[in-house]
Amino acid sequence: EFTMVEWYEAYSDAEKQRAFVEEFFRALVKAVHGKTSFEFDDKKIETEKPFGVISYYEMIKKYAFLENPEKVSREDLVFSAGRLGIKVEESDGREKILDLIYKKTCRSKLIQPTFIIDYPANTLPLAKKNDNSGEVVDAFQLVVGGMEIVKAFSEALPEAFTKALPKAFHEGLPKSMPNQEQEQEQEQELSPPPPSGGRLKGFRVQAEDV
Repeated sequence: EFTMVEWYEAYSDAEKQRAFVEEFFRALVKAVHGKTSFEFDDKKIETEKPFGVISYYEMIKKYAFLENPEKVSREDLVFSAGRLGIKVEESDGREKILDLIYKKTCRSKLIQPTFIIDYPANTLPLAKKNDNSGEVVDAFQLVVGGMEIVKAFSEALPEAFTKALPKAFHEGLPKSMPNQEQEQEQEQELSPPPPSGGRLKGFRVQAEDV
């Protein structure tokens, strides 16, 4: 059985969500097993120590042996995927092919709880771009026992809000008092939602555990 839980938190971001997820997962394991470790697929998973953190591209370098995954061409990725026995469709872009290579070569290597961070920007269009690099986004996945457990990211503000706000601040408020309907329209146009972070958690439950 597979259960999915999704929620968002205002005034949060990927870094705060990551800290929450680590604390939550550790508490969940202790509540279920009475300790901070458990056995999964004949492997001991330990949650007491701080979870590992690795960037997406560093992981690809380490496990898929691609020297420059940030810049590698689609053609070279297709070649690398073919050598790994991965089928690539004509419509697959380079980010999609990188993801296929990750699933083939990297995911199963991440046994202990590990956060994958700094995903390529084109893979998560709703995520906020990293302040230090527009090439990656503020997002992460938690992988445990070779399985993806959580995906989360800082939400990007809609472009309409980011364009409207500076204009509103420079021009000031309208001189005439708007009616309630006009006021609501202006609030919708000019008031951005607070920065928020979202989490998507998946739990696979074995029949014998129920």
